[in-house]
Amino acid sequence: MPPTAIQELAYCALEKQCAETPLALKALQQMRSWNLSPFDLKSVGHGITEQFSAKLLRAGLLPEGEFHDGLILAETALAGIPVLVTSDG
Repeated sequence: MPPTAIQELAYCALEKQCAETPLALKALQQMRSWNLSPFDLKSVGHGITEQFSAKLLRAGLLPEGEFHDGLILAETALAGIPVLVTSDG
């Protein structure tokens, strides 16, 4: 699990208090049993992911307000993960 995905789950589970809160809590609790392991990047990687996401937004390849989606794309690419499955519901 890329760092931004973990942060988004934690935000929804602990701060947002919305309809998705129970699902976010379940995802955080079940990650290990689903064989999902969190990972982080080297510090320079975070700068690269921010630049990448900003370029996607400027090019119109991501909808306005989806900066975090660009971060997740970059994080998985830098980690060498060949497939990314995502949904905004």
